[in-house]
Amino acid sequence: MSNHSESGWNHDQASTARLITKAIVESLEAHLESIIKRQIYAGTLELHIDNPEIYVDASLVGRRYGKPFAEKIHVAPLKLPALSASSTPSLVRSDTESYLSQNFTIHHDVTPGSHIACPTLPLPTGNPENELGRPFGGLRSRGGTAESPEDNQSRQLQRDVRNTPKRHKINEDRSVMKPSTLDKLVASIWEQIHSSLQLDPQAVSEQWTEPRLITADSSTVLDPGSSKFSKANTLCRKVTQASRCCRSLEVIVQAHWISCYDERVRSLAEKEPHISLTKHKVAVLKEACEDFGWTEKDLRNKMAVWRGYHEIEQAGGWVPLVFAGMGLYRYCKYRVDFSPEALFKLAMLRPAFEVAADTLHPQWRELLSIVGQPTVRRYTGHPHDWVIQEGGAVPLKETYLQWDPHFSFEHLSESALDKDKWGEYDPRSFPHRTDDLVKRQHICDNCGSLQSEIPQENSCVCFPNLYGARRGPVPVQVFRTSDGKNNGLMALCGFPRGTAIGEFVGVVTSAIKNLDCMQSSVDDGPTYQIYQGRKGNFTRFINHSCLPNAQYERFTWLGLQRIVLVSKGIDAGQEITVDYGDGYWQNLDKICQCGESCCRYRNRRVSTVDE
Repeated sequence: MSNHSESGWNHDQASTARLITKAIVESLEAHLESIIKRQIYAGTLELHIDNPEIYVDASLVGRRYGKPFAEKIHVAPLKLPALSASSTPSLVRSDTESYLSQNFTIHHDVTPGSHIACPTLPLPTGNPENELGRPFGGLRSRGGTAESPEDNQSRQLQRDVRNTPKRHKINEDRSVMKPSTLDKLVASIWEQIHSSLQLDPQAVSEQWTEPRLITADSSTVLDPGSSKFSKANTLCRKVTQASRCCRSLEVIVQAHWISCYDERVRSLAEKEPHISLTKHKVAVLKEACEDFGWTEKDLRNKMAVWRGYHEIEQAGGWVPLVFAGMGLYRYCKYRVDFSPEALFKLAMLRPAFEVAADTLHPQWRELLSIVGQPTVRRYTGHPHDWVIQEGGAVPLKETYLQWDPHFSFEHLSESALDKDKWGEYDPRSFPHRTDDLVKRQHICDNCGSLQSEIPQENSCVCFPNLYGARRGPVPVQVFRTSDGKNNGLMALCGFPRGTAIGEFVGVVTSAIKNLDCMQSSVDDGPTYQIYQGRKGNFTRFINHSCLPNAQYERFTWLGLQRIVLVSKGIDAGQEITVDYGDGYWQNLDKICQCGESCCRYRNRRVSTVDE
């Protein structure tokens, strides 16, 4: 500390300065070491020095002899304790030995072109307090053992302990590519298509023909307050849907008006070719102003936006106009990124738009009847019954006929139990703990919260888009790959790190050999397999990659073990891939076609059991 008496300080001021300095040093000692450890663990700080010291300068500002002054206080260097290698949490700890005994087993499908997902699971790091980047509240896979079949043709799936889905690190100094205006428009279209939006023309007229929904009949309702709120919810939902439906009708009519305007101009030009085209446009514009009751300036401003609607309809069809929402108006008004390249991209997305809209919203084309367009759906069935390829969409069955003439696939929302193998017993079930058995409740093994199918009672938010609430359609589509892998799975919207994409669903069976399937067990229970050959969901079409953007994790929901597909960070328009693992490729006479620079199976020598 400096000599305060020489600088004109009295004894009380010097004591105050010492107290402030002591408080600063104590505060730094209490917090700096933990902060530095966290940064080292997060990968944002690296220390390659021994006995690090921190120097702190403090100053006091005040008035002396009626004049302002500021005097610096020199603080002794703060020595931090040595940060040894043990300060950084290790990736694999000794308490995960029981976890290592868990495994999945996968069997190779002899049918070419079949791609059943083979998961790669992360290992838990042990101490929940050190899990700074864990994506879902300390979610870890439950420990246990699994028995591997003893046949030589089984391939053991190996977990990838190198990566665990975590949130992206925030680095404000690094430039990040932002989505273009067109990308935002396309994203909003996909979000609206996969939302709970209902486009039914009858919803518009019903609001004026139905009786007052907000009035509750107290003579028939036990809880009038609850009934009134429920009726208000219904009324608000229906009016909102009717308003959204009217907005779609408005855009359809305005885009159609531009077609009628152009047709009117052409007809006048054919009748009077000696008059310039510009004069014909002005004449038609004035004719419209008389009918609308608007000024020419107002109509021109509106026509500029309506012209954008018309151009989008010509390129991408009616789906972008119906499902885009308010972002469509801004895009057409300011015309940012409104270029021939953007319209070409919309034209390429047209089959994918129509497949999703026709299968998820069967009544949306009825809105087109107001302008005399066909109302018959072009695509029927399940959204994943169609494969998007260049030039259009083809039925899923056609992409497998060359290998299996009798191919069929049934889409499931939940795994089906093979009762011929298991009877009424579900091998995925966990034995209840004593306290849970008494309360008849299910407690999440990861977050410790109550699990329930009733949203008002559920407290578990580990995978909120899959469990505990109404599950909506997943924004993914099956597409035909261009590199010889047959079908793949495309992400239509972005999936941030740690977000659940879906559950591995199929037939829960056992004793399957020489076919691709997922194999697991619960604790010391019997080994079960999930087979997706004829029944399952979109996870059947996920391809392998040596640099995957997703992986599978175990999760217990309502006492049943689930296999959840978790994102490692997927952008819209990317193919969803997982790492099948070394166990899948062992003794498999195939070459990896992932195309990654880190590919592990590109130039390998296949060794078979016969060798």
